[in-house]
Amino acid sequence: MSTRTKAWKQAYWIRLRAALIGGVFVIAPMWILAVLNVQDIRIHLGTAAAWILCFCVIVSSRLETVDGVFAATLAYAAVIMVFVSIRLTSPDHHSAEECVHIV
Repeated sequence: MSTRTKAWKQAYWIRLRAALIGGVFVIAPMWILAVLNVQDIRIHLGTAAAWILCFCVIVSSRLETVDGVFAATLAYAAVIMVFVSIRLTSPDHHSAEECVHIV
């Protein structure tokens, strides 16, 4: 097997592992919120914050620049907060006005 083929395979497994980890980071918070099926905004925000913190720790260990870590964390946080807001605005959850009074 040539050096080029070995390098390609190694890069492929690294990309595949990164894709799987990224998928888990997007899908797991949604599953947790769906399984818990609670209407408390603090649980939703706590779950989102915990996953964002875990993502931040992993990304900061892999990226070399502060700008890269900042950009990746902000993008991930935006995606997760969209899921939380969609979950909170579904018919079986409190309205936005009620959520403000809960907090």
